[in-house]
Amino acid sequence: MGLLWMISQALGTKLSSILGQLALAWLLFPEHFALISLTYTVTAFARALENGGLREVLVHRGASLGTWENPGFWLSLALGCLASVLIVALAPLAAMVYDSREVYSLLMFLAVSPILASLSTVPHARLSSDHRFRALAGLAALQGLSQVIVTVAMAWQGWGAFSFAGGTLASTGLYTVGAWVVSPIPIRWKLELGQWLPLWSDTLSLTLVALVTTVIQQIDYMLLGVFHSKLDVGHYFFAYSLATQTTQVLGSNLSAVFLPVLCKIQNDARRQLQGSIHAFQLLAAIGIPMAFLQCAATDSGFRLFFPEKWLPAIPCCQVLSLGLGLNLLSSLCWSLLKSQGRFRTILMINSVGAVAFTFAVAVASAFGTPLHVAWCVFVLCAVYSPVVLWFSIERIGGGWMDVWRVFQTPAILSTVALAGSWLAESMIPPAGWGTALRLVVVTVVFCLVYGIGLLFSGHPLVGEMNRMAGHLWSGRSRVSHEN
Repeated sequence: MGLLWMISQALGTKLSSILGQLALAWLLFPEHFALISLTYTVTAFARALENGGLREVLVHRGASLGTWENPGFWLSLALGCLASVLIVALAPLAAMVYDSREVYSLLMFLAVSPILASLSTVPHARLSSDHRFRALAGLAALQGLSQVIVTVAMAWQGWGAFSFAGGTLASTGLYTVGAWVVSPIPIRWKLELGQWLPLWSDTLSLTLVALVTTVIQQIDYMLLGVFHSKLDVGHYFFAYSLATQTTQVLGSNLSAVFLPVLCKIQNDARRQLQGSIHAFQLLAAIGIPMAFLQCAATDSGFRLFFPEKWLPAIPCCQVLSLGLGLNLLSSLCWSLLKSQGRFRTILMINSVGAVAFTFAVAVASAFGTPLHVAWCVFVLCAVYSPVVLWFSIERIGGGWMDVWRVFQTPAILSTVALAGSWLAESMIPPAGWGTALRLVVVTVVFCLVYGIGLLFSGHPLVGEMNRMAGHLWSGRSRVSHEN
């Protein structure tokens, strides 16, 4: 049921996010997207320090969480204040490196954000530990919807790049207030400093992981900001923000369900392996084709819904959609590794990935175009996701054959469906209503090819859908009989 709530929330958030992105594409310019993306290269590192893993450490403590709630709250608040100070300290340096006074102003505006976010750490951990996924889904929906509404409203009023900052602050504040309303935690004025060290020692590895992961997530924007114009950075950031829609709403939201459930069975390797492989197969069969369909529809979708100023972002969005779709399972793999307490393994994997990715992106940024950087992201994701999946299951009895089982059917069928949809699209001239017709044909052909292929493959998702249909039918029949 928790999975159902998170998926429902994810779909609703995705729809509102897409509509908001469409509105912002008309209201703002690539330079505005460039400014906020460069600003995020600083705030992302501060946010990694604010909650690099404290929430997961609290969830991992399970039944003893009540003992750690008070010191956890004060430690989280201290880290949030430290992150805010870091943003203020780095603002002048970022303005100098990116040659932008607006970046300085945006950083000062967003400096309070880590403090607001830190206040929700303990209530969120309590909700996760208690498996109150319906409440978590509601809070995530509140945060996503409020961010879209405030950002679009401010953009409408001409706030430019500050619209994103305003949306971030408003949604973070609402999420924190909502978390305390649905999960009030008894907090004492006693700081319990002696309890900070055990929490911080467990959190340190995850904080380092978060910082290294932030390098992977932000290094492309940072280097593009150094070597390319703000117009190029804006197009790349816009493409990335669209391409990542599927991975954000599915992977990150489902991991909120996955981690606490796995922590409950962390001592039963057999159950962990079976449950994890099944979850990986279902998510891959849903998420990978969604990302590939997004790639297939990007060209027609851009030309139909977005103004001409965004057309240069099409190739980057297509490549990034494919790569991020293949990397969709990583968030669940991290949840599995965290449930096993393998924080050093996570740090090792991310450190190697960060070094390799930084080198590749540095070369691509200095000597190539944003599209070359997008291809670096694709290659990293195509290699990264299977490797991370193997690491997450090898200690509980999994192997490379299990990795192949997860990726085989959805990746092959999605590739075939992508080729078929593009072939059908090429037969329709783009003039007149051709663009809209192309979008419809691409979507229909892709869904038909993938759906038919999945049906004949005997994939576990088909069995799950049949079981769900059977439950719905039996429930409806029971209601009809009672009436």
